[in-house]
Amino acid sequence: MPHYWLRLALLGALVLGGVAVMLAIPLLYRTIVDTLVRGATVEALVWPVLVTALAGLLGALLNFANSRFAADIAFRVVKCFQDTLLQYFSRAPLGFFTTTGPGVLVTRPSQDVYAVEPLYTSILLQALTHGLLLLGASVILLVIEPYLAVLLMLAPLVGCYDLQALSPHVPLRFARAVGGALSGSSGHGCRG
Repeated sequence: MPHYWLRLALLGALVLGGVAVMLAIPLLYRTIVDTLVRGATVEALVWPVLVTALAGLLGALLNFANSRFAADIAFRVVKCFQDTLLQYFSRAPLGFFTTTGPGVLVTRPSQDVYAVEPLYTSILLQALTHGLLLLGASVILLVIEPYLAVLLMLAPLVGCYDLQALSPHVPLRFARAVGGALSGSSGHGCRG
């Protein structure tokens, strides 16, 4: 599989580009809304709207390229796996062929090998894309509002505790609302 490293690096670059564009589009929308709130003219909106439309088109193209390139890599990996299995069959001793039924010999290189194809073609690509998207959104949230980001990242860990005890800077109403929502009760999390 070492000859796939260059292809995998290119796929990683395509996925990173697609994730970056997906993360940039909401920021571009914010720029348009801020421009509208300032009461700018229609001419001032032309470039932000055009850049947003081009970013959307670029994101769609990158996602299409990701899926096609991942499918190409997956088909090559499956073919390599199938060839290796057929080479193993061709080198097997005669006893292997007398104890193994002909149906097994036919289904292993064809049906069983292609059973893992969806894993390579879509599931791994989606997991990588969503993981990078979550990481990028977390970094953006940390830059924009660090206190809220840390609070959201710690919320599942402290769901059973009163958030007012966690930090005196959290307003009491917010702590009760979040603590109640996380624990399913109203008020003090799992303690009451």
